[in-house]
Amino acid sequence: MGDIESGEEAKDFARIRSGYEAIICVDKKISCMQTNKLVLFDFDGVIVDSFDSVYEVEKMLRKNDGLTKDQYRKNFEGNFFAEREKVQKVDFTPEEFYKAYQPKFVTLQPVPHMSEVLQQLSKMYPMIIISSAVTSYIKSWLEQYGIADCFIDILGADIQTSKVEKMKRILGSWQIVPSDCVLITDTLGDIREANTVGIPSIAVTYGYHDEATLKKGEPRVIVHTPEEILEAVEKVLASKEKRT
Repeated sequence: MGDIESGEEAKDFARIRSGYEAIICVDKKISCMQTNKLVLFDFDGVIVDSFDSVYEVEKMLRKNDGLTKDQYRKNFEGNFFAEREKVQKVDFTPEEFYKAYQPKFVTLQPVPHMSEVLQQLSKMYPMIIISSAVTSYIKSWLEQYGIADCFIDILGADIQTSKVEKMKRILGSWQIVPSDCVLITDTLGDIREANTVGIPSIAVTYGYHDEATLKKGEPRVIVHTPEEILEAVEKVLASKEKRT
């Protein structure tokens, strides 16, 4: 994949600073209304194996201040941005981080078998990515691997740093109730944010957090491989129908 276009990157960073409000496309809304279900995906750790690369960039920018992998993982036990500000002094900007991260990011590949799972699942449900990464970076990466069309929208940190707010916005924009959605994630923090909104979650153990940490958030289902996601989504989204 080539360099991210400077114009798109500039727009994304401007959104971080200005609190940009996402505009929902009408055709995407219709697509969602046809099924009345939504599958939300975290990006890092679920679709792409990025932890080591992200950690190395963070450590470099903090001038090797002794940050360990376990310490860095703790940032993801709540909202990443809020947790990092609470416990660590960060003296670099989001622009500086992503410019340093970009050369590593473009070399990352999808988690094995994830592309096939996304292709299959996208035929069954509308899917949206909600991420702490920048939207244009995610979009370009998905296009590189031929899976951008699997998603009807991408909401990165440039749209909103709080995943609670992003999930609320999605529910309101698509007129979907929380129980008609499911979030697929690899971090305790995401599970907790989904719990706040009332959206059930599926936790994957191959990402940033291990199973013991994920269980603290009480996800609806825990899976260990991408292939298990298909059955887990069906189980969670069908559970409401069985109760009604």
